[in-house]
Amino acid sequence: TPTFEIVKTLDQCQPGVVPATCQFTITINNLSSINYSGPISFSDQSFDPYNSTFVQPTATNYLGLPTGWTCPLQQAPITCTNPTAFLAGNGSISFSIEFEYDGKPLDNCATLDEPTANPDHSFSCVLFEDRRSTLKIEKDWLGCTSLSTTIDSCGFRIRVINTGSDPFVGMIYVDDILTGTQGTIS
Repeated sequence: TPTFEIVKTLDQCQPGVVPATCQFTITINNLSSINYSGPISFSDQSFDPYNSTFVQPTATNYLGLPTGWTCPLQQAPITCTNPTAFLAGNGSISFSIEFEYDGKPLDNCATLDEPTANPDHSFSCVLFEDRRSTLKIEKDWLGCTSLSTTIDSCGFRIRVINTGSDPFVGMIYVDDILTGTQGTIS
């Protein structure tokens, strides 16, 4: 009998942006060398990790759903099925899903319903929450050095500081615009 596992990973989410569009990958792996042909189904649901209330994410969308699979998005939990699935020995099949995240703590889980999986491999969750990071930017003038009678070289230090209680994870862009009629930045 084949052994299956389900794995859910968070691929991308826009940290600090609410609502954020988050994208996940759900992968079903055949851990044995035996080919499998038959029904496969899994459930995808979210719940508040602090009070175990189920949450229906909005704007759920499966991207590139594999042939033969159905995933009705109007129900909670979302249950994806394929009555005639084929999964080669040591093979896998992956699904991408995205939804809007409202910034509240969320445990987003996928559970393999059929065929029966080893209990250790039958579910996979991603816990995430909008971190309470607060970023501020400081620009300090370090001084100028005269290079000629008409050219000065001035130095500045730009610092991005997190004054919040949680770490910031994500990209930070700083635009430093030179104003005035003369000068270059290098």
